[in-house]
Amino acid sequence: MSDTGMDYKFIVIDPSGNWRTVEYDAIPDLGDLYNEIGCELVEVVYANGGSPFGGQFEIWCDEEGVYKQPLNMGSPALSLLTHRDTLLYGKLFLAGPADRGWGTDMTGLTDAQIEWFSHAYEEARNAVV
Repeated sequence: MSDTGMDYKFIVIDPSGNWRTVEYDAIPDLGDLYNEIGCELVEVVYANGGSPFGGQFEIWCDEEGVYKQPLNMGSPALSLLTHRDTLLYGKLFLAGPADRGWGTDMTGLTDAQIEWFSHAYEEARNAVV
């Protein structure tokens, strides 16, 4: 736990489509994202996820994933949740929306957002099977 007594929670979806929560003592920087995703260059996909994400969340992924990584098997379910026809490759890192614009100024996810995701993502995965 950080000095502020606050941990920041995020969701990681591995290429098989399985997901888990991860916690950081501070908002991850680019180095943390490179390590977590397993790449040298990241990009962010801005996604509309509806309530309780406040209308948007961020999916961080390998910018060169289409050339270097397998299709993330959770990507079709994320397409349903985000209303985007975007296939994503490799490991994915989900965060709350940036609170001050662009860049790695993401926010962590609340317990309520993670709970919503757990149900909505599983329903979406079942719908695309």
